[in-house]
Amino acid sequence: MPVTPAALALVATLALPAAGGRECATMAMREAAWRGFPAMASALTERPWAEEIASFSDSASAPVRVHLGVGVDAARGALAMSALEAAWAMQVSVAGFDVPLSDAVDGVTDGGDGRLDVYLVPLPPGTGALTVALADAADDDGKRASPAFMKADPTLAAELLEVYLHHEFQHVLQFALDTRESLMWSESTAVYWEVRARPDVDEWQQALADFQRHPQAPIFTDGAAFAPFSEADSPRLEYGAVLFALYLDEVHGDGAGTLLADLWRGSVQPDAVPDDEPDWLDAADVLGFAAGTLVPDFVGWRALVGPLAVTDDGPAEALGGGALLGAESVAASTLDGQLQTTGEDSGPFQLSCLVRQVEVPGNVDVLPVHVHAEATLADQTLAVATLITVPGSGTATRALAGTGATIDADLQAPSGALVQVALCDITAADADEAPAARPIRFSLLRTDVEWPDAGPAVEDAGVIDVDAGPPPPPDPICTCQSSGGATNLRKGLYVLGLLASVVMLVVRGGRARRRRRLYQDGDADPGIRR
Repeated sequence: MPVTPAALALVATLALPAAGGRECATMAMREAAWRGFPAMASALTERPWAEEIASFSDSASAPVRVHLGVGVDAARGALAMSALEAAWAMQVSVAGFDVPLSDAVDGVTDGGDGRLDVYLVPLPPGTGALTVALADAADDDGKRASPAFMKADPTLAAELLEVYLHHEFQHVLQFALDTRESLMWSESTAVYWEVRARPDVDEWQQALADFQRHPQAPIFTDGAAFAPFSEADSPRLEYGAVLFALYLDEVHGDGAGTLLADLWRGSVQPDAVPDDEPDWLDAADVLGFAAGTLVPDFVGWRALVGPLAVTDDGPAEALGGGALLGAESVAASTLDGQLQTTGEDSGPFQLSCLVRQVEVPGNVDVLPVHVHAEATLADQTLAVATLITVPGSGTATRALAGTGATIDADLQAPSGALVQVALCDITAADADEAPAARPIRFSLLRTDVEWPDAGPAVEDAGVIDVDAGPPPPPDPICTCQSSGGATNLRKGLYVLGLLASVVMLVVRGGRARRRRRLYQDGDADPGIRR
C-alpha cells in the first residue's frame, strides 16, 4: 500500500534516545506531517525498495514478517523475531490489546501479505527505529485506526534493539485502535513496555529527570508544548511520563498492562470525529479513575524515589537520585503564614501540582504546620496532598489533606523528617489543551511559635490618604514615664528643669516684694527720702 499524504499524518514519533544518541523516530514524523511539513517525514516513511531487502522470515506463532536489509546478519533477524514474538505475547495475549490491522486491502499489499512487516535496515544517524501508520483502514469500522509497518536500525546494541521493538510494537497496536491520541499518552505507554520487557535495561530512565523536574506541568502535556515554561530547550516530558503509566499499572492495575489496554480502547475516535475525542482522560473517567483523584495521589507516589524510596509505596522500579521530584525548599524558620499567590510561569498548570518542601530541624521534636490554599479562578478546584518521610528510614506517610475551592489542613512532622506539601489544580481539563497557568493563593504557618519573632505586631496605621494634607503633630510628651533608658532620662531632665524654673520665679517674686516694702512712700517716717 503506498504511503499517501493522509498516511503521512499518521506517522508515529520518537522513542527515547539510546545511550549512543540514536533515537526511534515515530511521533516527531507524525507531528511534522500534522504541522504541514510532510517532506520532513517522507524519507523515513517509505517502505524500503525491493533491492534493499535481502531476505525475510515469518513467525511461527504470530502474524509477523521480519525483512532483512542487504548485509544484515541473520542473527540480528532472529533476535528481532524473538523480541517481536515476546512483545506479541505480553501486549496482545496477556494485556489484551487488539491485534494489528492487516495491510492487505482488496488483495493488494506492499509487504508481501497481510502480516505485520518489520524492516531491519540502516536508518539516518540519530534514528533507532520508527513506526509508520498507513491510511485509515475503513470509513465505517467505528474507529480512526490503521495498519502500520516498522523500521529498526540493525546496528543498535542488542538490548536496545530488543526494547525498541517492544516500544514500536506498542505504537502498531495503538494505531490499530486510535491514530489521534495525544503524544504524551502514546509515548508514555510505549516506554512502559520497554520497562516491562527488559527491567535490567535502564535507558528509559534518561527522560525521568525532565518529567520529575516539572510536577507543575499538566499531566497530559508533552515537551514541545511545555518548553516555553521549562528551563530545558526540549524537555522529554512525554517519555518521562512513563512514570505515570507505571503508577496506573502498579497502583490501579494488575501489573500486566491490562488497564492501559482498557484505557486505549476507551479512547477510540469514531470515524466521523476529526478531533481527539474521547481522549484517554475521558476513558479514565469512565473507568472510575478521574484525573482529579489520580493527580494528587500520583504526586506523592512519584516522590518516593532515591533516598525517599520505601518498600510498600512508590514505584516498584529502582530509581536513582536523578529522578527526585522537583520541589521548592522552604526553611522551617520562614513558615510565617504569609499569603502568597503563584505566578503565571510557576504553576500549577492544569491537572498538576506545585510542591513545597520543608526539612524539620533536628532541635524540634515535632513541627506542626497549618496549610491554607484558595482558588483564584472561577470554578477552580484544588487539592492539597502531603508526604512526610524521614530519608533512609524506609517509611513514608502520604495523605490527601482536602479538596475544594478553599482548603485548610494541619500536619505534624517529627524531628529530621522531610515534609512535602503539594498544592494541586484538579479542575477538569482536556488532554489536548495547551498548558495554561492556574494561579492559587496559599500559606504555610508553623504553629509552635509566635509570629513575628522580632517583637509585638506593629499597629496598622491605616491607609494613607495623599490628599488629606500633612500628618497631625505628635502628641505632647508624657512626663509620667518611669526612669530608665535614654528617652526616659531626657524626660526626667525636662521635669527637673521645669521645677527649677518655678523655684527661681518664686525666689525672684519674694525679693521683689521685699524691695517694695523697703522703698515704698511711708507717712510715718518723713525723714526717709526716695
